[in-house]
Amino acid sequence: MNGLNKKAQLGLDTFKTDNGNIESVKSSLDSMVDDLLNEDYIKSSTNNKYRLLKFSLLAIGFIFIIGYFWNKSTTSTKSKNQNKVYYAQYFEPLQDAISNIERGGKQADNQPIIDSAMKYYNSKDYKKSASLLKDFDSADTKIYYAISLLADGNTSLAISEFDLMTNNIKFNKYSDIVDWYLTLAYLQNSEQNKAITLLDKIIKNKTYMHKEANKIRTSLN
Repeated sequence: MNGLNKKAQLGLDTFKTDNGNIESVKSSLDSMVDDLLNEDYIKSSTNNKYRLLKFSLLAIGFIFIIGYFWNKSTTSTKSKNQNKVYYAQYFEPLQDAISNIERGGKQADNQPIIDSAMKYYNSKDYKKSASLLKDFDSADTKIYYAISLLADGNTSLAISEFDLMTNNIKFNKYSDIVDWYLTLAYLQNSEQNKAITLLDKIIKNKTYMHKEANKIRTSLN
């Protein structure tokens, strides 16, 4: 019987190791059953009983595996969907603060393009606003470019842009705003752990949108 317990534990350890690959688990289970049925007290059984026992063990094992992966998949899907609900509920574009500003030098030449981009932004045509803002390098334009990307569904690129702004002295005046929109981007991208880290930071420091951050964080507990 000690041999049986060792085989069973080996099979369980193998399952834990391979739980991301159902085919590998299936193979491990099949091998485990063969090993279990080679125990001395089982060898004396007739072939029919042997086959019936093997079938029963495999059936029980497969039911367990299917249930495990189904539950895991369902839980993951619900979590991802809920994250997207939070994004849809709390996303609001940052208010336009860079249109129609008197600028000097080279910036004065760029202002008509910026104004045009922000007209699209304000009318929620984020694809066009992102297209016009992408070549500008100032903090004022970059924040609206990244938000345009996020609003247009280009979440991964938006995250990359927000990441570049994080801990960059050039974007200091927007740091709290960046934290908030990066949090929403993580939620939209189903990166919940990263979102939680930023939510905790926003709540602790009582920065931009901290009340909304607290509502989301409470729901994620």
